[in-house]
Amino acid sequence: MPNRYEIGASRVEGGRFFEYTGDDKVLTFAQVAEKVNALDLETDPNDNLSLTANFSHNGEKTSLTVSSIPLQTGDEKKPLVIFLPRYGEESSKAKRLLDIHLPSDWSSEGIDIFHSAANNQAILSSITGSQFGYALPLRMIDERIKDAHQMGRKVGLVGFSYGAHLINAYLSQQPRELPDAIVDVLGGNIKESTLHL
Repeated sequence: MPNRYEIGASRVEGGRFFEYTGDDKVLTFAQVAEKVNALDLETDPNDNLSLTANFSHNGEKTSLTVSSIPLQTGDEKKPLVIFLPRYGEESSKAKRLLDIHLPSDWSSEGIDIFHSAANNQAILSSITGSQFGYALPLRMIDERIKDAHQMGRKVGLVGFSYGAHLINAYLSQQPRELPDAIVDVLGGNIKESTLHL
């Protein structure tokens, strides 16, 4: 008989506010990160680098993909800026929000985990999905920084809200190859946040 946990007395569409049924043991973040670190980088149908994790929660099989998407192509010897978006958004919007006009010979790319409704649902539907939603972009950040440094390029990270938390999580996990610069914008007021960096 499955275990049943309920939290909260308020009803939501005829059910409890939070309900979990099942016997699955929730993985620790370290276990999720280990699984993600064992994945091979792939090229998706649009020629973007991607990582795909397949996992199961309460018997439901789920697939979650993170992609590295070019936003501006410049000189391969000039700096690379990587944009990490807010929850539920894409990196191209993060670039527009900051209204950065990069020199034409610089490159920029985004690391997108929220590029499909299926991904959003996978991240929202379980703690396991949420953990993979963090671990996959962290691994992709690591790969992109290493690649840039091997090419002799400087690399900077720019993150908004969820993306800013990803930057902080990335910097707190060692050993990691560190970026050359970061801008992490926390909260909803971009102007106010950037004034206090």
